[in-house]
Amino acid sequence: MDPDVGVVAFQGESAPISALLLHYTCHPVHQLGQFFVSADWPGALANEMKASYGDDCVSVVLNGTCVSINPCIPL
Repeated sequence: MDPDVGVVAFQGESAPISALLLHYTCHPVHQLGQFFVSADWPGALANEMKASYGDDCVSVVLNGTCVSINPCIPL
């Protein structure tokens, strides 16, 4: 488990934050057997950053390099 969220913010001297590079070690998942496209937690995180920093702020979310860090409880 890696509870840290890495953040790199890009900002001009007198400008608001224009971009964020976000890192969290957990890969997105989907419901097996159901066919749909979802942004899962990276999409939710990017949407929260846009709500916090404005529509002009671009977020790039990286899901880490650890294998099989999964937020779902196996059935």
